[in-house]
Amino acid sequence: MKLASLDDGTPDGSLHVVNRALTRAANATRVARTLQAALDGWDTVGPRLAELAARLEEGAVRDAFPLDVARTLAPLPRAHALLRTDAHGALYPACSDWFLPPHAPPQHAPVLLRGALAAILPHTARGTAASAVHVPLLCLLADVELEKPHGPLDRFPPAAMGPVAVSPDELGSHWQHGRVDLPLVVTHNGEPAITPCPAVAHAALVAAACRRRAVAPGTLLLGPAGEAVRIGLGDTVKVEALAGGHSVFGAVEQGGPP
Repeated sequence: MKLASLDDGTPDGSLHVVNRALTRAANATRVARTLQAALDGWDTVGPRLAELAARLEEGAVRDAFPLDVARTLAPLPRAHALLRTDAHGALYPACSDWFLPPHAPPQHAPVLLRGALAAILPHTARGTAASAVHVPLLCLLADVELEKPHGPLDRFPPAAMGPVAVSPDELGSHWQHGRVDLPLVVTHNGEPAITPCPAVAHAALVAAACRRRAVAPGTLLLGPAGEAVRIGLGDTVKVEALAGGHSVFGAVEQGGPP
């Protein structure tokens, strides 16, 4: 299942299901108005969205239409919380009030950019063990860091998300036992810069996050990112995850003439 939020003039957009090839979409607002609304009631809403996505894949949705990636917002434009992972595997909170669309122009330069995968979580009870963690969706981020921030709040500007959030089953063998191992491609000024990304045990990280408190639906958990690429003014950058030669989340594409 792949989900997108299309721009309808509201901050969170309208929820749509998207086919695996990222070429067609169908309105899902009869099931849930936004992705956040879907996450709030995921136990019942999730299966209905999966059913609609399966019908879209079969060509059985009459009002399906060609997907215009330029209309996509971040799949989850605003998150209730963002949990980052430091170099030692410890979690810490960060700003989550806004995420950029996949084609949004960069807000700062120069920056250090890293491709990363994040888990989008439903309500997860306090004390949930890693073996019982449910990760319903994953998303792709072009995570940016200022080289010379003025303070902690300035260190990480809003990141751009890939066009769609994806259920882990779409990753096939790249998702095993709550762990994702999927190569990311960062193309800088037309040249592939970095392809590896650390394998991330999202289930174990979620269990650590809810050891002493519940996790609210709409929480984003960002695992360790790959190596950084320095992006300057006017540079172009493309970030995507490939599986079997296909783009799983679509691409984040930014930059160009200032």
